[in-house]
Amino acid sequence: MLARARTASYPGSQLRELPPHLVEAGFEEIDGALKLRPHFASVVDFQRHDIRESVPAGPFDFVLCRNAAFIY
Repeated sequence: MLARARTASYPGSQLRELPPHLVEAGFEEIDGALKLRPHFASVVDFQRHDIRESVPAGPFDFVLCRNAAFIY
């Protein structure tokens, strides 16, 4: 999933609920997919951490934890 996320490329159906002006500002169409513009993609870093074992070094501006709210 991280490898897929790092491509920053999404089918249009995944962004259908995003307001059109944000799609236009943040994405460009490449090979039939919407790819996050380099300006935005360059400041995103995807990392895998197991929060049960250690706390990752910060600081972070935004953190998403898959399943953390539901399992841990």
